[in-house]
Amino acid sequence: MLMLRAANDLLRRLSKANDTVLCGRVVMLLATLYPLSERSALNVKGNFNPANVTEFEEIDGDGEAAGEGGVDAAFHARFWKLQALFAAPMLPLTKPTRFVELTMGVNAALEAFDAVHVATPAVIVGGEQQGEGGGTRIGAKYLTSRRLLSLQVRDGAFRQHFLCQCLILFRFLLSPGDKKGALKLKQVQAIEALQARVLGALKETTSKSKEESKRFVAAVQESLSREVGWAAWKAAGCKSLERAPEAPKESAKPPMKRRRLRGAAPLFEVSSLWTAPQRDHEAFVASDARKPVPLVAEHLQPLAEQLDPDAGIDEEYMLKNDKMWCWKALRLIGRTNWSAFQKATKHGVDHVCHRFVEGAPKVEAKVE
Repeated sequence: MLMLRAANDLLRRLSKANDTVLCGRVVMLLATLYPLSERSALNVKGNFNPANVTEFEEIDGDGEAAGEGGVDAAFHARFWKLQALFAAPMLPLTKPTRFVELTMGVNAALEAFDAVHVATPAVIVGGEQQGEGGGTRIGAKYLTSRRLLSLQVRDGAFRQHFLCQCLILFRFLLSPGDKKGALKLKQVQAIEALQARVLGALKETTSKSKEESKRFVAAVQESLSREVGWAAWKAAGCKSLERAPEAPKESAKPPMKRRRLRGAAPLFEVSSLWTAPQRDHEAFVASDARKPVPLVAEHLQPLAEQLDPDAGIDEEYMLKNDKMWCWKALRLIGRTNWSAFQKATKHGVDHVCHRFVEGAPKVEAKVE
């Protein structure tokens, strides 16, 4: 809790306009430290930010000639008044006049976008939005001067921000939930028609490439659909997202195991032998590359020479310490003498070496 209080105090002291990067890093730190189910980091009630106010100067434009796309003083006031509806989405639901203001403002903006050609389309590179100069844009407020609006409507990034705001508001208005007031059938149809026009304008604004614009619009729609699930999760009481591991399912009957004959070759080897020509098999048997199985005495002869005291070989360097060599020796001994195999398994191969190699020294077992 101390970390959370310190981070919140720091965010209140920082300027959201000048210290945007530092504020974002603090928020990312909190998101890393606390799990998603931490209620202190959630807007559980879905309250909006009333402090997000966009100030602009309303100018009396009587007698002013409309610019390209109908951009005049009236359009300037209607366009920037939409920001108040974006900041308070409940107004179009509770006040019918505000709903009419919303539809008329968005329609006017879309008509202006259709009439004015995009001079600098927004380009998405590596998941970040970039403008004409290539620098990464930061989510700060735009200037609301009347003289700049005719240039701003030509900027693809400016249009993209506005159109995404419209989609977010439309998703809130069309999503089910316990909201005060509900849209009527005609209002729902009007919002759906505007939503289709906004998506079409967003595809033409995002990038010069149609594939990039389609990917961006698909990403925006996917994010909005996830927001519906996120709101439903909060309405259900913010249940923990961590799931306990599922117990393994036990089958009613154990799977039947196929018995394999002792000494039988695998199926792929039998198939290869069946399909191989007879001459290749005979050539392999007669070739020098095929190593025959040695006799027990031949395999144990090197160990018998090492056991001779006159050889002067230390015990740690003898073959009886080589696991692979001992494994081969046990297989050969087990084929010929079962009692010697039992003794070699219990005491070691060096204790039975004298039985197979003539002249090999006898090693007595140590009595414990």
